Amino acid sequence: MSKPDIFIVGNKEKPQVNDAMRRISEGISDRAEIVGATVGVRADDLSCVSADYVIVLGGDGTILSVARAVGPRAIPIIGVNLGKLGFLAEFSVPELIEQFDRVVTDPELVGERMMLEADHGGETVLAVNDIAMIAGPPFRMIQMECHINGECLAHLSGDGLILSTPTGSTAYNMSVGGPILLPRVKAIVVSPIAPHSLSLTPIVVDCDSTIEVKMKRVNEGSTLLIDGQLSSKLNQDDVIRVRRYERVFKLIHNPRYSHWHTLVTKLRWGQGPSYNSVGAP
Repeated sequence: MSKPDIFIVGNKEKPQVNDAMRRISEGISDRAEIVGATVGVRADDLSCVSADYVIVLGGDGTILSVARAVGPRAIPIIGVNLGKLGFLAEFSVPELIEQFDRVVTDPELVGERMMLEADHGGETVLAVNDIAMIAGPPFRMIQMECHINGECLAHLSGDGLILSTPTGSTAYNMSVGGPILLPRVKAIVVSPIAPHSLSLTPIVVDCDSTIEVKMKRVNEGSTLLIDGQLSSKLNQDDVIRVRRYERVFKLIHNPRYSHWHTLVTKLRWGQGPSYNSVGAP
């Protein structure tokens, strides 16, 4: 059996990235071919990467950048967490070295996650987590029309709108009260941000839906935000068309943990209130 080709990407903002890259390179050198490595994430740097797997050292934000860059080729990504939560970056350095053989041979560990593409002003951009239209300065309410498959769903007034993948359901979507979806669910979450209405709540639509958002009134700083990382200005009468991207984002799952592990252990989902010794019943 031939050794897999591995490309390693590290987040230069993480002080421990060089040490982590060295440890992983040394730890898997007899089981893999390291075909390249870079500290710093730029789409141009990754546009020509040819490898069986990309190891990403950083946090979830680093993985989002890499996933958009290699998205058209669907190269499986192995995330090593040097950040905080680690919803996507599921491995520690020792765990990856220890489990490397299984990671590159067990097809059940390869999770296929849907991505979105947004057309805006003739430009098309990919999103792993979410596509958000936000009010921006001077922070007056903006107005939008949301159409799904050509049918007008709602007229929205508020601080904006988030269109989220299941992967992104635990990100911006969750912070505005949207539902959390398992990664394998094929759906898009539509979540208004602070709507001026008692009836506009988040909804989940079929993954094959085409969503159009028409900007009816905007602010000077109103912005289209992709994965919290890429931004472009929104103007009145702009139309943003969002649909499922034809390729998937492949992410390697850590077999030690369930998909709910981070949600339960770090965000404390589903746990009751804690009491100190004085107020304990």
